Amino acid sequence: MTLKLFDTHAHFDLEDFDTDRDSLIERCRVGHFPQDVLDFLEKHHAPVPDARVAAAIDPGVSVERSRLAVSLARRYPWIRAAAAIHPNYTADTTEEDFRQIELLAELNQTAAIGETGLDRHWDASPIETQIHWFSRHIELAGRVHKPLIIHCREAIDDLLTVLRQKAGHPFTGTIHSFSEGPKEAEELLAMGFHLGFTGSVTYTQKKFAPLWEAAKRVPDERLLIETDSPFLVPHPLRGKLRRNEPLMTLYVARRLAELRDTTVEHIVTVTAQNARRLFAMEV
Repeated sequence: MTLKLFDTHAHFDLEDFDTDRDSLIERCRVGHFPQDVLDFLEKHHAPVPDARVAAAIDPGVSVERSRLAVSLARRYPWIRAAAAIHPNYTADTTEEDFRQIELLAELNQTAAIGETGLDRHWDASPIETQIHWFSRHIELAGRVHKPLIIHCREAIDDLLTVLRQKAGHPFTGTIHSFSEGPKEAEELLAMGFHLGFTGSVTYTQKKFAPLWEAAKRVPDERLLIETDSPFLVPHPLRGKLRRNEPLMTLYVARRLAELRDTTVEHIVTVTAQNARRLFAMEV
């Protein structure tokens, strides 16, 4: 049985894919794994997986990149865009920039508002500025009735504070590349969010144990898988691939199946169902 993957976070629009974007997209669609992966599988006498990318979400990080994501969604009906300004790009954001995001948010090719959120790992934008624009994105998602795609890196307390202050808002969306433990997962699930798991859940260092525990507890109907391509190459391919690709969601699904004592087929099926429902996609 061919595994039909739904990658809910793949940055096809980023510069990392400028030289081979179209061929990469076509290769993901038909299930041709990159040569580095094929070499790795051959070396370890492992079969080539029967999997392909059935659908994907491409989240913008700026006005320019959101526009490119929309253009890709126009060309490839199994891709949808998300429009937003990433928290690390908010330092110089203007009202006109946000107006352009608002226009993109209205388009049929735009399935979500994102990637928005908060980030204390990089000192690219003051946290107060990030919170301002994050709040504006939340309000925009409510106006256009589309889900949020939320980035949170080393800022979970700030994020929860903002979300609690908007407790009356009927949240829909996903916490992209969820990286916290069971307690944070429980609160975010109670707010109405899905949780998206990336390559980080496959990493073997003990510091990821709280994340593994959270991944065990998320209800089937709130689980999503993603790559954050070209970032976060999953184990055991980390250090062996020059960039991540949407087909690598298979390795995230495998790790979740292991943690949750179920099959890869089950994880792939339920996460695709969840993604289609959340992002209103029929593919």
